[in-house]
Amino acid sequence: MQVHSLYVYPVKSLAGIQVSSFLLDEFGPADDRRWMIVDSEREFVTQRSNPELAMIKARLDSGQVFVDIPGEGEFPLLPDTEECRVRVWRDWAKAVYGEDKASAALSRYCGQTFRFVYMPEETFRRVDASRVTEYRRVSFADGFPFLITNLRPLKS
Repeated sequence: MQVHSLYVYPVKSLAGIQVSSFLLDEFGPADDRRWMIVDSEREFVTQRSNPELAMIKARLDSGQVFVDIPGEGEFPLLPDTEECRVRVWRDWAKAVYGEDKASAALSRYCGQTFRFVYMPEETFRRVDASRVTEYRRVSFADGFPFLITNLRPLKS
């Protein structure tokens, strides 16, 4: 098998970053989907309902995540100290809100109230238990740390 491309998504539902390699941690690829966008009900927001999110670029610089919001500028994502519980699919997980500047710019860009939230180290969100018996953790990814696809069918 040959790897065609690798991506990390520092913020769930924003554009990914193509990388040549990545480190692994207990959540999966390091810095992958530890940030997420939530609405006023603290439920995750995706490009399915807000396709304009695809235009927001994220970048990593020495472990720090930055977002470039069209018409608003670039902002560092910095966790605040206020804890909250947020929903990803059927799971509720502990998170902390991001500082207000980036969230305010995101809300202006999208025309709705959204907040950036961060998953701290002490949060344990289990991988999809209906498919895996091991007690493993995952970030804000849908259910597992990796999504692997192929470009062509396997030969029989």
